[in-house]
Amino acid sequence: MARGAHVDQHCAARSRAPGHAQPDHLGHVAFIAAAAAMGGFLFGYDSAVINGAVEAIRDRQRRVGSAALARSSPSR
Repeated sequence: MARGAHVDQHCAARSRAPGHAQPDHLGHVAFIAAAAAMGGFLFGYDSAVINGAVEAIRDRQRRVGSAALARSSPSR
């Protein structure tokens, strides 16, 4: 019998065994799900911060005008 077939039979028998409540890779899957959730949260927070900055810039442009903003920006 090939080594891979023996491993597959062992894993299949183990997953059907009584008292085997969770797969071995459940922790890995939970970690990936948590990392994806955290990434989505940070992306949303970053988008909100950027949108807040864009609104502040638009408000300033409305108050002082484009020409004044161009004059007040530092030259290179």
